[in-house]
Amino acid sequence: MPKFSFKRFARGAVLAAIGLHLVLLILQNASGMPLWLAELSRFIPFYWMLLPLLAATLSAFWLSPYLAMASLANLALFATVTMDLHWNTADDNPAAGTRVRVLSYNIKALNARHKPGGLDEIETEVQLHQPDIVALQDAQKWLTGSSSHSVETARPVFGLPYVVAFDQYVLASRFPLGDCKQAPLGPGTGDPDYLQCTAMLESGPLQVVTTHLVSPRSALVATKSEGVGGLDAWRLNVADRMLQAQALLSALSRMPRPLVLMGDFNSAGQSPAIANLKLVGLHDAFAQAGRGWGYTHGHALRLALDIYRIDHILLSPGITALTATVGDSDASEHNAVIADLLIRH
Repeated sequence: MPKFSFKRFARGAVLAAIGLHLVLLILQNASGMPLWLAELSRFIPFYWMLLPLLAATLSAFWLSPYLAMASLANLALFATVTMDLHWNTADDNPAAGTRVRVLSYNIKALNARHKPGGLDEIETEVQLHQPDIVALQDAQKWLTGSSSHSVETARPVFGLPYVVAFDQYVLASRFPLGDCKQAPLGPGTGDPDYLQCTAMLESGPLQVVTTHLVSPRSALVATKSEGVGGLDAWRLNVADRMLQAQALLSALSRMPRPLVLMGDFNSAGQSPAIANLKLVGLHDAFAQAGRGWGYTHGHALRLALDIYRIDHILLSPGITALTATVGDSDASEHNAVIADLLIRH
């Protein structure tokens, strides 16, 4: 039996770590790669890969300076580019405009109803951030309790006087809301897939849109439990989400500006679903003004770690994100996304 060699083992671990990351980069960025495969790679829990990559990097220092440098560069690239790290500096002299704080939150109201004080926790979390405009998803008739086929005025909430609700969506604002409408985006759950209102700011109208694209949860579970047999469900799920994003792109292209789009997109920031929405000039508030990874989902899973940034605030030209942060609460399976905006009419 060959004698165990730590150096040989360490060298293999370092090369495997670099090779694994290279494969991941190719899956996500190479042209011609199947979309469903690229999207599946974006749902790898990246935090779980950090420890092996860190261990390989430490091992490399026992080998050669070249392997140590390559492994350290691999770890840095993974923690920044692959994990979508943002580190923006504050603008101490922003241009003139109207300042508005917005908050987007998938509150999972059905879960909150079955948790003692669950809905109170949601209200506490939102009020903590003192937003001017709030967009909720998965509110599930929380404020209306009805199955009306039109947008309804609802009671004040979060200290905000103007509130409208429809199905899973709620928009709440300290500015008057008008011209509200909802529409489907095609495949998925069959529910309305966005709600749009005009918020009347002192400086002029602002279009506020909230959306919730089809969830990947069941398709991911099928893929994990059935392996290759579950991939058909994943392919269909990705195709549905891309069709919804394309339909939303078409709807957004006809809406006035300035415009804020908020919601649970069930897509990472590097996903083509988000890239498609940027074709109408939208930009990501967290990418512009956030610090860190900004992960919004995962803390309700087994290891209680947020591992995905799937909730976003997207802005039209003429709107600048001054700050962008992510909430830190167990009130929902998702974290809230909060952004301070500067709006120029």
